Amino acid sequence: FVVASIKRLLYSHVATITSELDAQQKVQSMMEESLSAMDTLAEPLGSTLPTPDEVSESSLDWADKLYAPGEDAKAPILEISAPGVPLGKFDKSMEHEENCTCEVCVKNRNEAAAAKEAEKDGNGADSGVPAAAPVSKSKSSRFAEMPPPKVKVDRLMVFQSAPLTYFDKEKSLHHPFPLHDFDHETLVIQNALEGAIKLDVEVEMEVEPAVVDSFKAFMESGASRVLHFTGFGHPTQVLAFENGDGYLDTSVTVDTLKELVQSAKTPLQLVVVNSFHSGRIGKAFLDAGVPHVICCHHTEVFRDRASYVFIKNLYRALAWNKSLKQAFHHAQEAVRVEEMSKHIERYVLLPQKPDDDPYHDVPIFYTESVPPVGLSTETELQIMEEARHTLPHVPKHFIGREVDICEVLEALRVDDVVRVGGVKGSGKTSLVAAVCRYIQQRSKTFKFDDVFWLPSAHGVVPDKDTLFGDLCEYVDRIMKSNAGIADDDEAMECRERIDLELEGRRTLIALDSRKFETEAASENLESFLGQLLSSSFDVKVILISPDSVAKDEEDDEEDHEDDTIRMGPINFKSTALLFGEISRFITANGCPAAQSPDEFAALMVPPSVAKLQDQTKFSSTRRTRLMSQIGNGIPLDVIRAGKNMPASAFIHLIGMANTPEVTVESSSGLSAALEKWASQMELAIANKNFLRAMDLEQVLKELNSMRSKFPSIDDLIAKEADLHRRHTQCFKTRQYDEGNRLKREILALKKQIMQEKRAASSQHTTVVARPDKITDLQAQVKSIMEMANSSFNSLNELVAPDKTEAVFTLGSAYHNCVVRIYPGNVCDFDPGRDLGATVCWTNECCDLNIYDGGKNLLDYGGQNLDKDISSLPGITQTPWGIAKCGTGNAVIVGPGNYNDLRVHCVILAVGPMSPSCEDEYEENDEDSLHYIKVMLRSCIRSSLILAKHSQVQSIAFPTLTSKVGGPAYEPTLMTNLKILVEEAKHSDLNTLHIVARSEEESSKLIGIAMELGLALSS
Repeated sequence: FVVASIKRLLYSHVATITSELDAQQKVQSMMEESLSAMDTLAEPLGSTLPTPDEVSESSLDWADKLYAPGEDAKAPILEISAPGVPLGKFDKSMEHEENCTCEVCVKNRNEAAAAKEAEKDGNGADSGVPAAAPVSKSKSSRFAEMPPPKVKVDRLMVFQSAPLTYFDKEKSLHHPFPLHDFDHETLVIQNALEGAIKLDVEVEMEVEPAVVDSFKAFMESGASRVLHFTGFGHPTQVLAFENGDGYLDTSVTVDTLKELVQSAKTPLQLVVVNSFHSGRIGKAFLDAGVPHVICCHHTEVFRDRASYVFIKNLYRALAWNKSLKQAFHHAQEAVRVEEMSKHIERYVLLPQKPDDDPYHDVPIFYTESVPPVGLSTETELQIMEEARHTLPHVPKHFIGREVDICEVLEALRVDDVVRVGGVKGSGKTSLVAAVCRYIQQRSKTFKFDDVFWLPSAHGVVPDKDTLFGDLCEYVDRIMKSNAGIADDDEAMECRERIDLELEGRRTLIALDSRKFETEAASENLESFLGQLLSSSFDVKVILISPDSVAKDEEDDEEDHEDDTIRMGPINFKSTALLFGEISRFITANGCPAAQSPDEFAALMVPPSVAKLQDQTKFSSTRRTRLMSQIGNGIPLDVIRAGKNMPASAFIHLIGMANTPEVTVESSSGLSAALEKWASQMELAIANKNFLRAMDLEQVLKELNSMRSKFPSIDDLIAKEADLHRRHTQCFKTRQYDEGNRLKREILALKKQIMQEKRAASSQHTTVVARPDKITDLQAQVKSIMEMANSSFNSLNELVAPDKTEAVFTLGSAYHNCVVRIYPGNVCDFDPGRDLGATVCWTNECCDLNIYDGGKNLLDYGGQNLDKDISSLPGITQTPWGIAKCGTGNAVIVGPGNYNDLRVHCVILAVGPMSPSCEDEYEENDEDSLHYIKVMLRSCIRSSLILAKHSQVQSIAFPTLTSKVGGPAYEPTLMTNLKILVEEAKHSDLNTLHIVARSEEESSKLIGIAMELGLALSS
């Protein structure tokens, strides 16, 4: 309420806000974003995925190990061995001893003895409820035992929302919605629910496209109390329903959803949202009156294995009649243990409650009966399921083709034959398979009775005496023919049956013409299609063209009546996501700069490029070089590059990605960019960051090469004067055509001059606010805060603005880490009985003598430390000297005896900013702040990896920020803390010390930590 009120107030006077207040507003917005990311996942930060090798969704089954009734409990999916931590095997050091006399252990032993006696007496022996095998003796007591099932059959309703694009009428652009692998998700849920057979009960599953009419019908029918909503979502729309034709339906508002939920025949008890925008959608359901909502964040990749592991374990636990609270907890831990993602906070149970609150400790299934499914509906679902098996599967790495799918669907509305062409490896088969499955799932909307794939897909055996069987037989004869097929009596009989079976049916046939290799086969196929389309049959055909045909048709496109879709490369971001999904170096424990496809895509595609409405028109030297290394957007080449790229080439690729992106639109912009990067290069050399200086040198070369494209305003004015002189001369000599051409050139030049002047003036324009207006705004903000303080007195007790030292706890089921924040000097760090390490921010030459903090550390460490640092090997020779460690990485010295230092190891980390913390950045310089975030995260990860290998248990990090008091100071301070906390959660550290430069900075860090929801230790 407070944040929203202040935002409304400030933005209503946005024209009067000074740059200082605007900076404060941006910091407040970042703080709010951090809260919303934790509470509702409104702005997720990406995901961490495992190695690219396929991992079965049932391998390393957390749920089976945790509360399976016995050794014979096996998952219904095929077991595939996979690398990882064996679930259910825990570090014995984390458990109490067998005869421990602590209060908790005594209580647990007494409860276990009582339960055993009850079992002997027959109480609950035949309940059918599998006994829980707790993670640890102190964890199981948090969950209540659920009563036996009251009914034998329950139901889960699944709505899949897959709008392909949102059409922006103002810009005439299609904005794609990334597709999910709905087929795989359905299989995961189905297999998880089969665990109910262990209780002699059943959970049915019904799947529908998320169309408004279907959703309304479901709410009116009372078919289920449990809803699973899946789809990418939209940043502004509530549920991002589809309209059934491939586009976004914007008719559902928050009020509409609330009316539907509250008027439901059977009230919803649980809604599970699997979406990139899961927080927004989940909050909408919660506000509409649903008592329990689970938000499961799905990344932008086609198949997010982390979210599927969560969903599988959640539904398996619910099917085994575990409480919602217990099922959610174990689903979270499954993701954590299988190292699918570091960000388990993206899986949220709403409304959020304390651990000891029993609100969510309730059964979900088997509490009330559900209406039976009608016979016609059951038959229809069975027929559709059988039909789906005749279509080829969409590859698990399908990505970036949503607009192409939409184009094919649009073409089918007006054309009987749609040809799909493209270069080899562009994914023509995958695209058509996705189109066919999309149409088949929405048969009510597209009104196709049959969707067939010819020749039959690999592994598909068509049933005889069916339309599909006859089509497969006839096409097979065409493929084998060496002459006209009219003389083949069996083929003609088959053809007659096809004609009879097509009567009165609307049929879509997807046909791969590349399989018809001989000239006779191609002619017979053309004849067959011609006869089908010229008859009265309601048939449409999608034809996959050979590469050669697609290229030949470019010259005579106008001569063809068929609508041809030519597939080009996928865009820059989709290419990066696909490569990140494939690469063996991008894993949860891999490259520190990018440990997930999302992080890799963010590294490759900086904010200035990601926010472009139409990325197809963007090109730069950096983008061209990067795309050439990762397959140029051709999916098959991208996959090959990801699988085959050697380590040295991948390291080079990451280095190229760290090079700044250059976008220039005017001569004044070019001058500003040259000045900016020349200054940055000089600073990098002065700070002895020689590798970074080499990158910036390349940027300056690229900018200088653009001078011819962006002449100065004076040059343009001189050129205009010359054109006027030539124009006058043309009319004197009666060269009217040339004179008119010059006139048009003059008008275009005038427009360019106006644009350049406008661009130049905008760079020097500042908004000055009236002091009295600012004073008035500050008074109103103060009034709001006073009202908030009076309303929320209890919250004031949690915040201590004057606190300069604090201890927080980060915990999971297996490991606890303490975070200590205080002002001071890392040289005074005392790890106590732990093996400790101190982190020192340095430069790429590891020269500590040019910074006060480095000199101080050398004074404490003495000659031994100086000698060890000097003996570090160089990694490359630059024009300015030898570099020993690249930006975003770290090196370690020790263990050794370093005089007054109380640690045995020192980690030298090369961050994206100067250790003297004197760098200044503009608040609106998104790319620079993004670079700081990525490199700081990489640096901290590298440091913790080195600490782990050296068995360090406690580590001290000094803060690294931009200039204190500058516009980017608080954002960089927040970034520093968030990354340290996030990485420490998944480390083996006992204690993380964050050492602030001053008491004021320490207080700020403590305040941010509280805002982030960290648990303050008493």
